Amino acid sequence: MNKECTIFEALLIEAEYAQNMKAETLLHQVFGKAEMAFKLGAITSSQFLKLNTETLEFLYSICK
Repeated sequence: MNKECTIFEALLIEAEYAQNMKAETLLHQVFGKAEMAFKLGAITSSQFLKLNTETLEFLYSICK
């Protein structure tokens, strides 16, 4: 039986992949998807903040 991922879980998986690859473009794309999901009400503000940490804040931490 396959468990379907929520939008938040799918974005977390994408963010983890982008982190592992240290791919700046992918991190920005995941953040953009998270922002759109938040604006559409598909994820909560706390989920959006978590994805922000997993994308942009991670990106800034590796660019120092």
